[in-house]
Amino acid sequence: PGDNALMLTSQDADWLVSPAGLDAIGLAAQARSRHPGQATAAANALQGLCGPLTAVQRSLALAQAELYDLANLRYGIDAAGLLLTRDGLEQATRPEISAERVRNLGLETGTPIVDATAGLGFDAGALVAAGLQVTAVERDPGVAELLRHNVSGARIIVGDITDEPCSSCACQR
Repeated sequence: PGDNALMLTSQDADWLVSPAGLDAIGLAAQARSRHPGQATAAANALQGLCGPLTAVQRSLALAQAELYDLANLRYGIDAAGLLLTRDGLEQATRPEISAERVRNLGLETGTPIVDATAGLGFDAGALVAAGLQVTAVERDPGVAELLRHNVSGARIIVGDITDEPCSSCACQR
């Protein structure tokens, strides 16, 4: 997968968060480590490890494994267990910065807060870890499914915070 790997559909996201998808991602990481720099060999190895996968599923699993490596090498992020997109990773706040921002807010545990541009959930995850009641808003349905996986302790709203129905429901307690 290149810079503009597959467009993530809601169906793709549903598969990624499924047990089969998560297993395939782990096996894709193994296949990539056995065949570094050899995308075709890694894809063939993954097919052998997983059994029948569609070309899209194989590509999605390999892309996640590649993004885990990128997260670690370029950004110093341990992405184990997270689901990523290339754009989301490039726009994500480093976890230590998210945690520092939350500390600087000085909010009491249980305080409701809205992450209006949640993306993959790096900031929302830090807010949840601090014990806040988080509502995370993400406009892309596929990314919202990954967000739901990445930050299970937040209330997820699929929509744009500037849309009238979203802005009125996102801030309700």
